Amino acid sequence: DEALQLAADQRRRAGVGSASDPRWPEDEADSLAILGRWDEALAAIDSIKPGSMSSFGPRLAQRCATVRARCLAELGRFEEALAALPSIDEVVRIAGDLITWVAAAEVLVGGQALTNDSALGCVLLERASFLLGQGKPRTTFDIAAASARLAAQRGSSVTLKAAVEVLEAAQAKLREPASVDAEVEACRHLTLAPIAPAPADPEHLAEYLQQADEQDPELAIEWIEAARVERPGDGELLCAQAAGELALRRATRSAAMLRSWIADHPMDEAAGRILVESMLASSDDRGLDELCGVLQQHQPTLALWVTARRAQAAERWDDCMTACAAIVALDDTVLNTRRLWAAAAEAAGQWDVALVRLEELVARTEPGPDDWELMIAATICDDWVAVRNGCRRLALEVETSEGPIDEVWAHVQLEDRDESGATVVLDAVRTGPVTAHVYSVTPPGHRQRHGDDVVFRPSPLNDPPEDAAELKAFVFRFPVVALRRAGAFAAWAFDGVWPGPEAWAVIRDAAVDRGWRLWLTSGASYKLFTDDEVFDGAYGFIAVPVDADLAEVDRWLADATAHWEHPLTWVELCRAAGGDVAKHEAACERYGTWN
Repeated sequence: DEALQLAADQRRRAGVGSASDPRWPEDEADSLAILGRWDEALAAIDSIKPGSMSSFGPRLAQRCATVRARCLAELGRFEEALAALPSIDEVVRIAGDLITWVAAAEVLVGGQALTNDSALGCVLLERASFLLGQGKPRTTFDIAAASARLAAQRGSSVTLKAAVEVLEAAQAKLREPASVDAEVEACRHLTLAPIAPAPADPEHLAEYLQQADEQDPELAIEWIEAARVERPGDGELLCAQAAGELALRRATRSAAMLRSWIADHPMDEAAGRILVESMLASSDDRGLDELCGVLQQHQPTLALWVTARRAQAAERWDDCMTACAAIVALDDTVLNTRRLWAAAAEAAGQWDVALVRLEELVARTEPGPDDWELMIAATICDDWVAVRNGCRRLALEVETSEGPIDEVWAHVQLEDRDESGATVVLDAVRTGPVTAHVYSVTPPGHRQRHGDDVVFRPSPLNDPPEDAAELKAFVFRFPVVALRRAGAFAAWAFDGVWPGPEAWAVIRDAAVDRGWRLWLTSGASYKLFTDDEVFDGAYGFIAVPVDADLAEVDRWLADATAHWEHPLTWVELCRAAGGDVAKHEAACERYGTWN
């Protein structure tokens, strides 16, 4: 209650314009959440005006989204909560609010709305270990405790044990370690959920796991540990377990398992490759130097692979390509080396080199992922013959027989980074195998993406739902690879009272006819207030060509909205056009709009 009063006092002291500052409702939501008043906390978060967080950086936006997801989850609105929850990779990338994220995730797991799998477990445990090294024992403790609880629910004794070890290390660094004794003891004695029995006997388990299309690494490790009790000297089981540890991002543990083995078995190529990847992942430069000394004598190709991978990790692309070339010279049949060579060339901007390597790959492989990579490089190089060859190999039909492919395939979403490094999601129409035309509008103050033609990697970042009804509204999301042509648009914000769907459709379509775009970003929760009325709000952006006559745009908007019962405001656009700003400012003051 005191925190709520403090938040209210801060808002009053802020005075005029505080309604535009998202930090006040976010503080209020925090206090309400602590009290368990989830519906009020949700209302506080939903009161934040659309677009108001753009000047505060990505962490505040992520924090508000996470708090909102937690509120929805606690209220049992699981589908909405899952849709609102940012990805854990995004939270980790910007060092966001992982504590609230984990709290929301545990509720969603309990409601069977979020999958409690090894991927979630390894990210949490990895982050907990990182934060412990950063001197943040309290945050580490909370995340490790959640990791332990989730691991027990999955039946993973290996991850539970690792989580408890991190938990105990964090406890030792707290100011009052005894204050969390009960929680530590509870985690030590968590009951493991039963797991499925091993699908093969110990002698054939490694072979089974190698042939399996997909396998949960935590479950595999449980089976392998039991099998190694009977077969302690089985190198294939050891490699399988080390590979599982590496898949769980426990690279140091993976490397420790293989060091002595490779010293005694220097010709074991499978063990050598897993050890190399584990040492690279754990940045063990000294270990890699020692390993190279062993491999140069017994496995020279693998020693060169170490050189190539270390160059890749350091982003020394020319050195990486040189090492790959040396491997190919020794063994012309290699495939992964050519893939690494092509990836290094792409990273260096040498798309023509990447195209040559990828053409060598597709000549040696069945139609598949390499063809998609080839079409990316070929599109950027404007080699439409190569693109069409890829289409034929993948049985993709196109309408034209030559030149650029510019068709209407499907509505897609694209994921890219903005100037601050934050993730930005764009709406676009897919125009070919790996190309799209962006039609969403980026907020003012950011590089405008509307009208951009881009190349994307056609590996979906989201999975389609199993429910048939949900599948109808599902849109695939793909990562952007390169910009082919910039759209050359500028955007201006508008704000006002929602005129209704029919009136909005008329002005939206009329803007499209002029080559402009009205992009609505507000939803049903956005409200505007006068002294005695509440209105549905309409906030968004209008995109026009950078050389457009802004006075003409200003006049058109005024004419197009003149018959509306309540005004739409576009303050900055009006000011830039030399128009009558006073009438917009008066409307802003009356309705509480802020653009």
